[in-house]
Amino acid sequence: MSDIHSGFRDPVLDSQDAFRTVLSCNAYPGRTFTLSRSVDGPSPFCIATAALCLTLLDFETLVWLEDEVRTDKIVDWLTFHCGSPLTKDHREAQFAIVANAQSIPSLLEFRTGEIESPELSSTLIVQVPSLVDGPVTRWSGPGIRDSICPRIGGLSAQLWLDREMTRELYPRGLDVFFTSGSSIVGLPRTTNVEF
Repeated sequence: MSDIHSGFRDPVLDSQDAFRTVLSCNAYPGRTFTLSRSVDGPSPFCIATAALCLTLLDFETLVWLEDEVRTDKIVDWLTFHCGSPLTKDHREAQFAIVANAQSIPSLLEFRTGEIESPELSSTLIVQVPSLVDGPVTRWSGPGIRDSICPRIGGLSAQLWLDREMTRELYPRGLDVFFTSGSSIVGLPRTTNVEF
């Protein structure tokens, strides 16, 4: 194993803070939440991506890493801190981690759950260059009063088209976290996005 980054500096308090942030992201889609604590994760993970991995992944979650993050350092780090098994097939993954949003496979290829078990879908952690400099989108739905207009950078129009098609499968679908620096924006399957 290569030198492994330490992860949370204070595992108890940092993981509690990160978990509260994840809950807030899902409760209030489209809002940007910033972690108040730092995480020591391997490059190219930003602080928020590393924190989500440490908070959401464990030995029972099958993880797919896109090519840019499928490095020995990251694999060793995830194995050491999370114990997560890895898959090379994104269609099997419970969690998918993407550091280059332009290289993400079609969202239609990920697990969307079953009608009787929608929780068996994939959750995507997508690292982007910015959460404030992209094209304007309009989000509405549970947790949003009227609408909110996030400007997530680095995403293709095809991603939004694919996401709209998965939304038609509700209660099946995909949940997504967009990360940049130490900030996170949640996009649960219940949210409508106009682009």
